[in-house]
Order: sequence, then structure tokens, then C-alpha cells
Amino acid sequence: MYSGLEGVEKVDWASHHGAYGSAAQVPDLLKAVAKGDTAPWQDLWGIVCHQGTVYDVSPVVVPYLVEFVTNEECNEGTRLQAAFLLASLASADTFVLPDQPTAVFAAWVRSPDGPVPTREIVAECVAAVASRSTALGEALGSSSVPVQGGIVAALGAVGPSVSAEAAEALRKLRDHEHELLQLATGISLDLIEGRSTAEKVKKAAEADEEIEELFEADYDAPENVRAIRIVYELGARASAC
Repeated sequence: MYSGLEGVEKVDWASHHGAYGSAAQVPDLLKAVAKGDTAPWQDLWGIVCHQGTVYDVSPVVVPYLVEFVTNEECNEGTRLQAAFLLASLASADTFVLPDQPTAVFAAWVRSPDGPVPTREIVAECVAAVASRSTALGEALGSSSVPVQGGIVAALGAVGPSVSAEAAEALRKLRDHEHELLQLATGISLDLIEGRSTAEKVKKAAEADEEIEELFEADYDAPENVRAIRIVYELGARASAC
């Protein structure tokens, strides 16, 4: 059983905001899941990434999620939940600022001639995951396929901002025996290396009927966003197998 989370008490969680207001309960939720309790995950997801929306507290949680993913003392379920929550934070499409009641679209969704928010919390989440991408990459080799699926999804969402070490770790999965994980890895590397194309993503999506339908339904999203979403779905399917 893992019981780490060094420094969690030093964060002024009450000064941060989640989906339901103050994020004061986040450290207790983190401590509970660190001990292997599965019940608090639903609350934690709801606070920091509610239906694709992130909040002031979301990037603050990232280091602890990475700690879960990369520490082999954590149980499989904890590592898996943490990996996919990281991927969700890095691929969010809306965010809520602490002093505003309504959600703001991420930069890739907003009209270019619209008002610019005082903060870009989606970008902060991406930067937070990117800053720890080396550790996530190092965890790939010693992780199970389900956890690998979550890590690949998280790194794909970060794209070109991942470290060189993380990209190299991903390359080692190019020929993985698990087809869906191999496909997710290929798209992630394309995103990281700037080689992603709609044709490549469509071909990968064809490996699963539901994912292919999602790809087709997502036609109006930017190309890289469609790719990130397909990586997530492929990783999730790989994790479920």
C-alpha cells in the first residue's frame, strides 16, 4: 500500500477552486486514494475535471497524480485512474476562472477575435503534465498494458511539449504486441513530432467501430484535437482489454 504525497499539506487547497467551489477537500481525497480506496475517485474527478472542464485547482493536482502513476507501490487501479485523469486534464476543452461563474472555451475552441481571458487554465494543465513527462515516460516500461494506455493518452494530449526522454520511451512501444496500444502510441508520437494527419488518425480509428464513429462525428474539431481524442479512446480500449 502506498502512502506518499510528500508536500500535500503545504498547499493552500482552500484558496483554490474546483467544480463545486473551494478545493479544500482535495488533499483528503488524494490521501484516501493513495491508500487504495477507490470510492473517492469519483469525487476527485468531479472536482478537478468535470465533464471536460478544468479549474484553478486542476494543474495543482497534477504532481500528485503523476506520483500515483509512477510509483509501483500504488495499486493498479490507482495508477490507472491517475493516468487517465492526467490525460483528461491535458485535453480539456473548457475551464472556469475562480472569479467568474461561467466556463471559458480553451484557446483552440475560442473565436480568435473574442475576448482573451486573464488565465489559460487548460494551457496550465498541459504545461503541468509536460513538466513531468519524463517521469511518465520512465514509468512506461514497468507498467501493465492498462496503465500504459493511460500514460500514452496523457503524453499524446501534451504533444510537442513532452520531453525528449518521454518521446524516446514512447518509441519503444511502437511495435507493442497489443494492437490498440500500438496504434495509440503511433498517433501520440505523430502529435509529438508534428506528423499527425487526418488520414493516419482515421486509419487508426478504424480498429474499433465505436472509435471510428467518434472520429467521424468529431469532424468540425481541429485536426490535432481529433487525434488527441482518438489516442484517449484507443488507450481506454487497450486498458479495458
